[in-house]
Amino acid sequence: SSSSSSSWSSSSSSPSSSYHMIGHDLRTAPEDLLNKLESFQSYAPTLLLSECVFMYMPVQETNDLLKTFTTVCSDVTLCAYEPALGNNTTFGRMMEQNLHRAKVAMPQSCLLQLRTISQHLQRLVHDAGFHTSVGCDMWSAYQSIVTPQQRQIANRCEFLDEMEEWMMIMRHYTFVTARVQGVQFDMTQQLGYNERMSERLNAE
Repeated sequence: SSSSSSSWSSSSSSPSSSYHMIGHDLRTAPEDLLNKLESFQSYAPTLLLSECVFMYMPVQETNDLLKTFTTVCSDVTLCAYEPALGNNTTFGRMMEQNLHRAKVAMPQSCLLQLRTISQHLQRLVHDAGFHTSVGCDMWSAYQSIVTPQQRQIANRCEFLDEMEEWMMIMRHYTFVTARVQGVQFDMTQQLGYNERMSERLNAE
């Protein structure tokens, strides 16, 4: 989310390698963003990525933003990494207190309104227009998506001497994907490959 209207682009002789960055304030009307995306092709497969962005925004504004894309695009996938404070867990309460002190925990924000994985999944299907959604906490994602070889490489890069604390943090963040039509794509094969580790929600 940015209030900047500046843009940056880079391209080469190959049309497929063109890359554009556009500054935009996500708090404004979603149509304003679409108007900036002059070369956006709604019929092409579209991937939306969010890393701790929605947590700062009101739930209704994020629903409106996502609903715009699920309405306009025929084939769209969302991958989102967001906190989930949980229902009255000790660690979740500590996180919430810290975020309140930092003045980023607003009453209507997704951070406070979407406290569980189930709530994240339900809003994507019931309010944002996706047909299916699946997600798990980041600890489960680390165990099910990241291969043992990749975990070994990561462990060599950063040694963790407080494993229990890191696991607690990871269990309070979610990795969620949601999809509208298009080519069949089943993240459950990689993302929390059993019911113990993941949750899934389909539109009726």
